[in-house]
Amino acid sequence: GGGLDLIFPHHEAEITQMEAVSGKSPMVNYWLHTGFLNVSGEKMSKSLNNFITIRELLKEYDADVFRFFVLSTHYRSPIDFSKDKIKKYYESLECEIIENATSDYAPLKIAKEEFFKSMDDDFNTPKAIAAIFGLINDSKSEIDSLADEDVSAIREFLDDVGFILGIDFVLKDTGSSDELLTLISDVRQELRNNKQYELSDKIRNQLTDLGYEISD
Repeated sequence: GGGLDLIFPHHEAEITQMEAVSGKSPMVNYWLHTGFLNVSGEKMSKSLNNFITIRELLKEYDADVFRFFVLSTHYRSPIDFSKDKIKKYYESLECEIIENATSDYAPLKIAKEEFFKSMDDDFNTPKAIAAIFGLINDSKSEIDSLADEDVSAIREFLDDVGFILGIDFVLKDTGSSDELLTLISDVRQELRNNKQYELSDKIRNQLTDLGYEISD
């Protein structure tokens, strides 16, 4: 594997050399070539001095947010990086997570089928993530009428796909709820500063449903 720019001549030369030396063909069954990480339309690189390290990024954003940002684009497609885009994914991930995420629950069956079908289709992570959020939205609107076993099955599915993607889609009680509320409070304040009142209210209402009292 490697970047798209390595296909020719590097990887074609590597294939030729290794097959000649080993006498085995093909050299490998699968090649994965990733799209470029761009900044303002230009490839991120040290020579252009337009890069940011993972270590620097994680000082401002959670690792889940960056994984979500990357996985929302197919690995062979270019990604245009900006802090504004990362911020939008941060808001999206925080807003869509549910605490109670089935057996015979139709949206879960559809989500499972679509998720694994998408992952089998050349790691189509954007479609896989769309299947996850389709289930989250459906279950949110029906949460009061879902049976306990349905809720448990949905939560188990979110845990499973979260493990596969490296993203925690389910909020867990880690004993640090004060830190979590402080983090969410900061996000809501930023949303209000940007006059995104509807999204800020949506987060407040979801926290209220979970038993937290929020006052602005």
